[in-house]
Amino acid sequence: MASTRLRLAPALLGLMALAGCAGSGPTTEIVTTGMPNPETALRRSMEQVSQHMAQLGGLNRPNLAAGQGPVVPEELRRPVAFTWNGPLADGVRKLAGTIGYTVIVSGVERPQPVPVTVNLPSTTLVDAFAALGEQAGAYATVQLDPASRTVQVMHHV
Repeated sequence: MASTRLRLAPALLGLMALAGCAGSGPTTEIVTTGMPNPETALRRSMEQVSQHMAQLGGLNRPNLAAGQGPVVPEELRRPVAFTWNGPLADGVRKLAGTIGYTVIVSGVERPQPVPVTVNLPSTTLVDAFAALGEQAGAYATVQLDPASRTVQVMHHV
């Protein structure tokens, strides 16, 4: 009987210690003078942010130039009519030849050249190059470098 009491004593002491921890939950009241309730402070802060966001949302963006794309040299903004149906590299060479750009073809070319079809009766040179690149899709990329006056056709594997 004494041995069972000795076995129960540590268990009862442990339960009593744990019962002391099971008091009331944390209080939301701040007892330090000058500190606001965190919930109230958070609510005020969220209201201020909402007011500022509403003010920002009401602002109009300045009117930018009609062409919001990248800045390109004047020679690439020249209006052209371009029609091409054939291999991508040949179409890029034809278009680059009109402005004196050098064409560099890199990457592993496919056994069949990348076919493209473009019919642009009224466009700019930079948009014509972009149309060729879009037609090439995942097979190749057309990249212009006005600083070195080159057009690179990069074939993808």
